[in-house]
Parts: sequence; C-alpha cells; structure tokens
Amino acid sequence: MSGYSKPLKSKSIAIVIFGATGDLSMRMLLPSLESIHSYDPFNEASLIIGVARNEYKDSEIKEKISGSIEKYSRTHNEKEEQNLNDFLKHVKFISGDFTDPATYEKLKALLDQHQLEGVLVYFATPPSLIQKISDNLYNAGLSTNKDRWVRIVIEKPFGSSYETALALNDSLHEKFNEEDIYRIDHYLAKETVMNIFTFRWGNTIWEPLWNRNYISHVEILVAESVDVGNRTGYYDGVSVIRDMIQNHLLQMLAIVAMEPPSEMTAKSIRDEKVKVLRAIRSIKKQDVILGQYLGYKEHKGVSKDSTTPTFAYIRFFIDNWRWKDVPFYICSGKALAEKKSCIKLVFHEVPHAIFGDSTINKPNVLEIKVQPHEGIILKQHVKVPGVGLSTAKIPLSFYYKDKFGENALQGAYERVILDAIHGDQSFFPRSDEIEQCWKIVEPILKDSYPEIIPYAQKMDITTGTTKRNRVNQATLAVFRDAQELVQSVTERLTRLIVDTVEKKGTCTIALSGGLAPRPIYSLLATAPYTSRIDFSKVHIFFVAERCVPPTDIHSNYNMINEMFLKYLKIPEGNIHRMKGELDYKVGAKDYEEEIKKYFNSENPEFDIILLGLGFEGHTASLFPGTDAINDHQSLIIGNIVPHDNLSRITMGAKIINNANNIIMINTEAENKDIIDLVFNAPFVPAMIPAQLIQPTHGKLTWFTIN
Repeated sequence: MSGYSKPLKSKSIAIVIFGATGDLSMRMLLPSLESIHSYDPFNEASLIIGVARNEYKDSEIKEKISGSIEKYSRTHNEKEEQNLNDFLKHVKFISGDFTDPATYEKLKALLDQHQLEGVLVYFATPPSLIQKISDNLYNAGLSTNKDRWVRIVIEKPFGSSYETALALNDSLHEKFNEEDIYRIDHYLAKETVMNIFTFRWGNTIWEPLWNRNYISHVEILVAESVDVGNRTGYYDGVSVIRDMIQNHLLQMLAIVAMEPPSEMTAKSIRDEKVKVLRAIRSIKKQDVILGQYLGYKEHKGVSKDSTTPTFAYIRFFIDNWRWKDVPFYICSGKALAEKKSCIKLVFHEVPHAIFGDSTINKPNVLEIKVQPHEGIILKQHVKVPGVGLSTAKIPLSFYYKDKFGENALQGAYERVILDAIHGDQSFFPRSDEIEQCWKIVEPILKDSYPEIIPYAQKMDITTGTTKRNRVNQATLAVFRDAQELVQSVTERLTRLIVDTVEKKGTCTIALSGGLAPRPIYSLLATAPYTSRIDFSKVHIFFVAERCVPPTDIHSNYNMINEMFLKYLKIPEGNIHRMKGELDYKVGAKDYEEEIKKYFNSENPEFDIILLGLGFEGHTASLFPGTDAINDHQSLIIGNIVPHDNLSRITMGAKIINNANNIIMINTEAENKDIIDLVFNAPFVPAMIPAQLIQPTHGKLTWFTIN
C-alpha cells in the first residue's frame, strides 16, 4: 500500500471500458482518467478503449467524451485544453453487443496490434451483464495472457444475496484469479477513509482509546439529499440495504473496527477486515429501523404497494475483545436534509460531573468527515473565560482544503483506477468479505422488510448522535383487549385528576385527538366518572390540532367536544382550545402565549398529558421526518405534515416531557412492532417520534393491548 513505484509513462497499458457511453463512464470514469493524465500522463502507446452498443464515428465519440470531461473533471479547466487533446489521442471505440462474440474478436484484434504490459477491463455495466461479459472475455482468450497481465474491475452490487454472490464468485474464479479481480467500493478509496489507518496507527494517542473502555458507541452515516430520481428501475429491486448497507457502510465499519494489520499489504488488511465482519453478532428485529420517503411510490414504475426501504438505521455489535457490547450504528437514506458522509466515535461520559450540568450528556465526539468538507473534528470541553468553572464544548478541527488546498483530494475513482493499474488490492473487497457482508444483512432481506415507516422528505438524521444509546424508562402496562385498556386508562385519569385537585386545588390536563382516545372520552363522560370530578377546577388544553375550523369533522376540538366536553359541567373559560382556524404559525404562537400566560411560566408544567400512538410511531402531531422533531426549544410548534398534507399545531417534546404524568395509549394490535422499536431500537426519534417522550421528572406510563 505504499506509493506507486513507477509513473504511468513507463507502462504501456490498455484500459477497456464496457458501457463506455453510460452514465458511470461519462460522469466518473472518463473524467477521472483525464484527471489522472494531467498529473501522471499515460504512455504514448497506452489505449483507452470504449465498448458500447451504440454506433459512433471517431469524431462523435470524442466530442461526447470532451463534453463530459469539461463538465465533470476534477482538474480540467480552459488552461488544460492541451491535456484534454492529448488524452483523446489515446481513445479508441468499439461498437458491439456485449453478448456477441464478434465484439470480443474486434477487441482482441485491437489489443493484439499493440505491445502492452497489461489490460485493465472495467465493467461499467448493470450487474446482470457481469457473467456474460466475463464468459465472453474467457471464450475469446482475453481473460489471461502469458505476455501481459489482465485485471477486471467490477462495480457493486456484487450479487443480490449470499447465494448469488457465491455463485458469481465461483463463476469468476473459473476464468480469473482472485488477485486479478478488483471489486469496487469507491467509499474505501476516499482519502478520508484511507486516512483512518494513518490517524489510528501513525499517532500514539488514539490506539489506546480505540476500544470499549473509552468509546460508548460509533455512528457511521451516509446521507443523500437527492431522491432516487430516474433510477427507480434499479433501486426498487435493491433498496437501501443492497445499494448502501451491504457494501459501503459495512466496509467502513470494518475499517474503523479492525485490528492493526501486521503489515500494510492487501492480504493483511483484508484478513483483518474479514475477522471483524465474521465477529458481527446476528441482527435482531429491534436492531433495524427501515423507512420509505413520502413520494417514493409516486415515481414512475414503482408499485403503490412497494415496501422498498429508502432509509435504514441498523445497530450492530462486534463480539470480540476490543468491541464487546459497543453498538455500531450505521445509517443511510435518500431524500434527507443534506448530503453528508461521516464517522462519529462517541466517547463515554465523564464518570462524575464535577463541573455541574455543563458536561452532562455532552460526551467527547471524534468526527471523521468523509464528505463534504473533508476533515477531522474532536469536540471537547474547555473552561469559559471569566469567573467560575463553567465549560463549553468546542471543536478542534482539521480540514483538508485548509492544509492541502481546495482541490488537493484525489477523486475516489482516480484512486480506484490507479490502484488497479498498479496491482494494489488493499482497498478492494475480497470475495470472502463480499460473501460475509451478504450473510450479515440476509436476515433483513428475508424478513420482507417489516415495519417500513413513511418519513417526510428532507428529514434531518444528523442530530442526536450522542443519545443513540438512550433507553426508554417508561412503565409498560399490557392488556388483553381494547375494552380492558379503556376501562383502566379512564380509571387512572379519574384518580389522577381527583388527587391533583385535592392536593393543588386545580388540575391541568392536555388531551389528544385521533382514534385511540375516543372510547376513553366517551366513558369518561358518563356519570360514574363525571360525578367524582369537580370540573370547575379542571383546565383542559389540547395536545395537537389540525388547521381547520372548530366545527370541521377533522378538528380534534370538535371530536373531543362531541364525545366528552359537551357533557361536562365545566366553565367555558376552563377549555383552552388551539385555534385551528388560524395560520399554523400564527396559531402556534397564539397558543404558546396563552399557555405561558395561564401558567405564568416560560416552562409550564402540566399535571396530565394524554397521548396516542400512530401506526408509524408518531404521537401528538410529531410525525417521522418533520421539522417539529428537531425543535427542542418551542413549546408549541406549527408545521406542515406531508403524511396527510395538512398544516397542524402541536405541543413539542419540551412541554410534553415537563409534565408530571404522561399517559401513552395504543389500542391497535398491529402497532406491536412499532412499540418494540420505541422501547428497544436505537434512539432515532426523527424516524420514531414517540421515542422523544421521556419525561424530565414526571412519570410516563404506556397502556397497550397484547
């Protein structure tokens, strides 16, 4: 893995690209080759041979390539026209069907006209063509040559399951040696990922800390801001699991977790990665959170019943001495708030907070920024200048562009191509790695993607890293059926209201809409319960409201009034409704001011808040992926909920969690898996909003049916 010993000028080689006119070639491969040529020029006899089905004249294909290079090359600018012209002199083009032996005869004839040290064959094609192309290369006598090396470069996905990957490996091994097969994972070729080796083992300070004694958990994130676009034909069959988790993210996990290799060779590095992958504990259902962005089913060609996940958040454990019981959280998704790839190592909290609350729940975090803004940040505490010993969490940072220049980082495909030309397989997954990665994700694939949670586009998943290990401390009460649950919750509410009025002289309660609490309101409005409560001393508020008039059938106030309030002897001034007829932002501000005024406090404390659980894990009007999830300051939030395309007003987690008693009810047996995720999955409230409900001082009780 040391620097290359010879420049490309010293090597007469051919680079053959199958699928030369496709998107990957035009956007990545050919611009990368031109960039390489600008700093490590090709030998005059070297060839860049494009193979594609379409017919092109020499001038046409070179014009097409020129346009792509001018648009996508990392190094090209107007001053580099000579480099582009020199590069195009190496380009040759063969038109032919990839399944037609005649195409390979033309390729063989062209290669045999030149004295070449080696041939690099790049499969820039759909995975379905890998076996057909490799078979034809073999049949044409192009898979081996006693006078030159032959190497093949294959893009992921490599197979679609463990069985298909195994079969593909077996097929390729019949025609090529393993040391001549280069399976691409371009994330491994990113400078920031490769730098993990130097960072860990080139400095003495990190390796002693890189273990379960100091690290609480690790989060590896690859977030994409774009949706699937025009790739639905491919993506709907592979999902985020096959597209990202099985390859890119598990490979990054292996590099972060591996032991130091005995030497920096491809074999030693890959041996250590395989050890990590084999030590990964079997996945349990509660380790996996899957989602699909709203609007995915509207893409052309996608079934209205599609359960293809476009988002995954998965918890892994590595059962070895270094990492025992340290969670590794890996996450990837489409249509998220920002494009960001990073690795975060979250250290344990200080054992005793001698500086007060300023260091509680604020552990040190080492963040490796893979892209964009490549660099490394260590977040640590320092003393704030002035009197006392208050602290602030500040970053110590290093950015590649600041130290090495704006355009210093080599493109991932440049590195991949150069490594393959020079025969360095250090950052190419080996066959046993690929097969083990498929074994790891297979339980998810075979479970038919349970509990696909619909989430709003532009979901922010980047916050909350330090809290992923948080455990739900609620009391869980399980009942045989909805009738038994309703009876118990109604009795519990009655006792809480009566006891609170006895103690304080008044009681404040916030009620939720939705289907779950309706039978409770109906029962609570009957004489056995109304006779026990002095409603003149009860003030009723609302947890959430749709922005509709109070008489609308979709109004929470209207439902609660019809089923409960109109049967009570309660002063009109004791009912504090959310004004859904207002604009959602105006209505939220109005209600927050009303609550603050009533409580005479900036941090109101309700006696009782009644919540319901939605099928996708929402509560109040806090829905997966919406901005309201990450608003930790507002008491009342106005937001648009794309799940039903309605604007709503809702209590935020801050005011709910400050209540003395929170009751969460679920009357749907189908929500069993969601409840399991709320209690046992990684803490990811952006996807499971009900996880946000964790009281600061009060009591949270869940009532659910078996």
